[in-house]
Amino acid sequence: MTTNPLIPIRIITESLRQVQAEPAQPEVSSELKVYAQEIDESLRPVLKIFQESISQIQESLSVSFEKIKLARETWKAKQRICEINYLEIWDEIGSVSGFIQKIKLEKSRLRILTVDAVKTKCNSQFILIKKQFFRDSQGNPKFLSVFEVPKLQNKITEAIADISLFCSQIILEQLQEIFDLYDRGINRQKITEYLFWEDPKSQEKFQASLNLAERELNASWENNSDIIKIYLSKLQKEVIDKFKSINFIGFQANAKIEAYERFEQEIYQLILKTIESIFDERVEITTVILEDILSFYDYLLEQHQRYSQESPEMIKAEKDWIDTQEAQLKQSSNQMSEMIDICNILLN
Repeated sequence: MTTNPLIPIRIITESLRQVQAEPAQPEVSSELKVYAQEIDESLRPVLKIFQESISQIQESLSVSFEKIKLARETWKAKQRICEINYLEIWDEIGSVSGFIQKIKLEKSRLRILTVDAVKTKCNSQFILIKKQFFRDSQGNPKFLSVFEVPKLQNKITEAIADISLFCSQIILEQLQEIFDLYDRGINRQKITEYLFWEDPKSQEKFQASLNLAERELNASWENNSDIIKIYLSKLQKEVIDKFKSINFIGFQANAKIEAYERFEQEIYQLILKTIESIFDERVEITTVILEDILSFYDYLLEQHQRYSQESPEMIKAEKDWIDTQEAQLKQSSNQMSEMIDICNILLN
């Protein structure tokens, strides 16, 4: 073992302090005592600097120990991953992929049902408006006076508010079905099991990403009603803006009806676009998480294939290297601790 370089300094310091001791030794002159004190004092700043440097080295060694610990855990994880039944992972990939496809198909089906239901609601509202403002009691075209336009706008505003409320209720019901489907598609027990096979760094990285995504998803679904209201408020504003752009002045009765019917078709398109946007944005959150899980499974399979190709000699060489580095770090750490102890003694 390497001799501690501070041991000679310790011997010198102890000798200097014996010279300075009271009562003074008979053979020690007062002049020598002064020199001994000056030498002792000149060594103290150097020892202090040395002590601080060793402390910094110890901090670096602590970081190195953590790295070696991670290296060992990674080596162990590689051995665990090699023992994985990769066919089981393929089964999970198939299951998650199936749920992603189911969610996308269900989104299309539920969106169509929602659009049809809302269209029916719209038709019933628009028929009443058309009868009130554009048809007489016999069903013939009726002249719309300029004084009736504000009343028509108020009626349309009321109708769109009623349609929006109906739309919100039915969308919330449909989206809950998709969320339930997602909840069945994410096998948290399996994910936890597979994460155990990974090294701590990969575990922490993926688990943190998954936890964050699920927190955002849950918060988003809890606020579904508020988010849908934002979409529908925008829809109501766009409908009124389009209505205000219609010029009813100077048109014949039939022309005014045609202008209003074109307006109705534009409303249908706005509603369709709004419903599609809500479904696309809400459902994408669930599929993104499931696709992230698929990416993790793919990564796990890629690791399994790569690690399985390592020879027993390579595996042993890695472990030997880790053992050697850890032993050398421990030896260095012990030496640093011994130096710190000596510095503390000399400085006290």
